Amino acid sequence: PLGGGVAIDLMEAGSGSFNLGCSWAPDSRRGLCIKSQEDSATELWRFSIDGSPPHRLLVMDGMTEVRVNPDGRRIAFSVGKGVTELWVMENFLPAPAIPKH
Repeated sequence: PLGGGVAIDLMEAGSGSFNLGCSWAPDSRRGLCIKSQEDSATELWRFSIDGSPPHRLLVMDGMTEVRVNPDGRRIAFSVGKGVTELWVMENFLPAPAIPKH
């Protein structure tokens, strides 16, 4: 927290690296990161600031630069080595929780 307090780990890269792109969801409570593995595979991971474990969503070679649309319903990322494709996926992320009053 910027105001002080205890820092929490959102995800650990293990033998890989999260150097290929991350993006926060519009609710600022969840995000996506692309993890590169030593065997050149790439994985799309979702993380949350609520302490729940990260979740691997997709495995595909050559993913980079993930972005979440401001409406939270679509994500986009680049895929490819040599020739690059732009992928867009709709309704890929779970709907944000509705606060109870």
